[in-house]
Amino acid sequence: MKMSYEELHKKYQKLSDMYSPHRIRDCLKEAALRADEDAEVIAEKFLLENDSLKN
Repeated sequence: MKMSYEELHKKYQKLSDMYSPHRIRDCLKEAALRADEDAEVIAEKFLLENDSLKN
């Protein structure tokens, strides 16, 4: 029984760390930065394609 409790506690601790508010915040920041960079690339590509159509 004690071994089972310890295993469950480790599993709980791992999940607790994975879904902590700080971890979620950090993941959201990282995802927002990636999305911003991706949007920048898409916008530049769009502007370059439209510029080449004008010429």
